[in-house]
Amino acid sequence: MRRLAVLVSAVVLLGAAPARAALTDDGYWAFADRLMTGFDPRWSEARGLYIADHGEGEMRENAALLLTHAVAALKGHAGPTRRDGRARRLVDRLTRAPAWLGTAPAPGLTQSTCWSNDLETPVRQHMSLEPKVAEALTWAWRARDQLGLPAAQRYRIATTVSACAASAAWRWPRRLLDQIAWNADMYASAATVAGRTDLLTSDYRRQLADFAAGIATPMAGMRSPNLGPSYAFHYRPDHRARAASNLDTPEYANITVEALAHYEQALAAGMAPVPAASIQRLRAWVTRLLAGSWTHAGYLNWDTSRGFKRWHSGQYWAFALQGLQAIAVAPRFWQDPREGAWAKSIFDNALGLYSRLAKASDGVYAPRLMFGVATRMASPTIFHSRMLAAAARAIGLGMGALPAAEPPPLYAYDYDTGRLAVTTPRYSTAIVPDDRGAMGYGGIDLARLFGPGQRVASGTGGRPPAAFGLVVSDARGRTVVAGERPRRGQALHVVRSPRGRLTRPRPYPRRPYAGPFSVLQVRAAVSRRKVRIRSQYRFGPAAISGRWRAGCRRRCPPYAVRAHFPTWGRITAILRDGSRVRLGTGTPRRRLPLARVARVRLGRYRLTRLHGPRGATLFAVPAHAAATNPSPRPSLAIQLGAGRRFHRLALSARLTPTG
Repeated sequence: MRRLAVLVSAVVLLGAAPARAALTDDGYWAFADRLMTGFDPRWSEARGLYIADHGEGEMRENAALLLTHAVAALKGHAGPTRRDGRARRLVDRLTRAPAWLGTAPAPGLTQSTCWSNDLETPVRQHMSLEPKVAEALTWAWRARDQLGLPAAQRYRIATTVSACAASAAWRWPRRLLDQIAWNADMYASAATVAGRTDLLTSDYRRQLADFAAGIATPMAGMRSPNLGPSYAFHYRPDHRARAASNLDTPEYANITVEALAHYEQALAAGMAPVPAASIQRLRAWVTRLLAGSWTHAGYLNWDTSRGFKRWHSGQYWAFALQGLQAIAVAPRFWQDPREGAWAKSIFDNALGLYSRLAKASDGVYAPRLMFGVATRMASPTIFHSRMLAAAARAIGLGMGALPAAEPPPLYAYDYDTGRLAVTTPRYSTAIVPDDRGAMGYGGIDLARLFGPGQRVASGTGGRPPAAFGLVVSDARGRTVVAGERPRRGQALHVVRSPRGRLTRPRPYPRRPYAGPFSVLQVRAAVSRRKVRIRSQYRFGPAAISGRWRAGCRRRCPPYAVRAHFPTWGRITAILRDGSRVRLGTGTPRRRLPLARVARVRLGRYRLTRLHGPRGATLFAVPAHAAATNPSPRPSLAIQLGAGRRFHRLALSARLTPTG
C-alpha cells in the first residue's frame, strides 16, 4: 500500500491525471522537497536567513521556511526540507530585535505591531504578517525537542507569541473588518506555546460568534453583512452591500474561513459552543465556498472585487489554499459529509497544478504571473514560499492520512450579484452579468472557459471578439448591442437546477444555491435600440450546450449579427466530407458556409452540433490582447446575417473542452 501511495503521488507531481490526486505524506514531501531545491541557494549562512528577490530578509518567506523546517523535524523527515540548523537560526532572528518589534501600538490601523517585514530592519507591514510568524514559531515550538531548541529559545517563542496575541492589537473586539482568521491564528498559537487558553475560550469565541451573527446582519459599525444573501463574501462590510468592493472576493473568503480550523482546539480548552444557528450558517458558507470559489483542478474560480489588486495572483492563490485545509480538517462544518474529501482532493490538485506549471516553465518554480495576467500582487518570493508551507502544513495537520474524493460537478449561483460559477472534472467557467466596474469583463455569456487541469480553452476573460456571445453591429461596424458586456443590474435566470427553477431565491437559505448538479440550465437577455439578444446555456458534466438569438419585435434594421467563440489556440474546421480547413486572419480571409461544417476545433475545445440560419458563414477574426486576456489567438466568428432586415436569427452549438 505504501508503494502504491508513493506511485500515485509521483504520477500527480508529474502532471498526469491531476483530477485523481490523493496525496499521502510521501506525496506532500515529494512536492516540498522538490520546491525546497529552489530555496537552498537563497539561504545566507552569514546572515542567518533566506534572501528575497531584492536582497532583503523578507519576513513572510522566512516564516514559511521556518514552518516547513519545523514540520520536517517534527515528523522525522529526512529530505531536503529538513534543515534543523537553519530553523534554530530563524527562531533566533524572529524572537529578537530588529525582527521583533515589541507590542507598542502601530501608527496605522492595519500595520503590524509585533514583527517587522524585514528580519534585519524594523519595517512595519500589514497586520496579516503576524499570524504567519506566530504560526511558524508555534510549529518550531512543537518540534522543540527534534530541533534541539535551547531553553532560551523555547522561552522567547512562548513570550513573544503570547505577548503579541494578548496585545491590544489582537484582543476582541479589535479585528480588521470581518477577517477574523488572523485573530484566530494568534489565539491558537498563544494557547499552544504559552497555555493562554483564555484567548481561545473567550476572544476566539467572541470573534467567531460576531462573524456568524454578522453573516446576515451587519456587525457593529458596519454597513453591510459579512456575506451576501447567497453567502458570497463581502470584502468591505463597512461599504454598502451593492458596492463594487462587495461583489465577491473568493481569495479573502478562503483566508477568513481558516478561522474554523481552530474550533475543536477551542472546545477542548473549555470554550462554550457557538449557537447551533451559527453553525448551520457557517456550514452553508463552507458549501458555497467549495462550489463557487474553486475548480476541480485546484485553482480559484476567480472573479474578485479586488480586480487586478488580487486577480490571478499566485501568492493569493497559495494563501487561499489554507481555506481548503481548514475545511478538510473541520468535519463539524460540513453540510455534506463528502466535503472534507472534496476539499482535500482540490487541495492536492492545486499542488499538482503548481508542479505542472513549473515543469512547463523548465524550472522548480511556477511562473510569476498566472496565465500571463499582470496582477499587482506578484511577489514570486511569497508565492513559492506559501506553496511550500502549504504542503508542509498539510502534513502537520494530518491531511496525508485523510481520504480524498474527486467532487462531482459543482455549481454556485449568487442571485444577489447574478454570478454563476460552474466546475466539473472536465471544465470550469462562470457567468458574471454585472462586474460592478471591478473587473473589466462580464456579461450574459461565459466569462471564460478552462478545460481539464485548468488549461486555458477560450481565454481568461475579455471583450468581443475575444469573448463568447452575439454582437450586433450597424452598417458602419459600430456595436449596437453585445452579450458579453457587463451592465449594472443585469440579471441571470436559472431555469433548471438541483433546486428547480429559481424564480424567487430565498436569502441565506439553509441549503445554499450551490453544490452538486447533473444538469444546469440558465438564460439571460439584453436589449438596445429595439434589438434583443438572448443567451441560453445548458451545463452538463463534460460539455456545455449554448443557444444564442437576436431579434426585434417586428423586423430589425439590416444589422450584422455575429457569434464569437474565442480561443488561445488554432481554429480548424472539419467539413462534412471529412476534410480539414485551417482558419486564419490572413488575406484573403477564408470563409466557410456553416452548412458544410461538421465541427470546429478551437485550441482546447471543440464546437459540435452547429445549427444556424441558411447562409451563415464561418471565418476567423483577430483578437487583440487585453489586461484581462493577455494571450488571445484569433476568434471564430459565425456570421448569422448581414445587410438584410430580419425578424429573428438563432445559432446553437455544443462546447466540449478537450484538455
